[in-house]
Amino acid sequence: MSADIKHQCELFLCEKLALAVADHTFYPYHGGTAALDAEEIEPPFTVVMLDGAEKTHPNEGTWICNGTIQTITHSKETSVQAHTDLSRSVYAALDLSPQATETFVLHGIDITKVSTAEDDQLHCRATVIAFTAGVSG
Repeated sequence: MSADIKHQCELFLCEKLALAVADHTFYPYHGGTAALDAEEIEPPFTVVMLDGAEKTHPNEGTWICNGTIQTITHSKETSVQAHTDLSRSVYAALDLSPQATETFVLHGIDITKVSTAEDDQLHCRATVIAFTAGVSG
């Protein structure tokens, strides 16, 4: 069941982020509606990955999910400022109020940490936003 809720949360966040950040691609880490091999994805893109999901109480349907949102750009094609602006847009888009679909409820999301990294061999930059979300599905 935790795999299902993680997948639902990834898809939900990808959809909401894509609506808020135009002209950028978001992928769920655990797959979505179309399977893509890793070599087919070229920066810039953002991956939503849920690390874990635990029920708050065995008899309730609320889960606490922990995950990251990783924005990746190519350092030779994207300036530091453009990467920073994109990362800030993704961060701002996470200011989501509680909302629901027919099968999924986002109760809230808290940003727990933001970090950056650069890989000189792959010529990529990354901003990683760690978060905790309360969800039901």
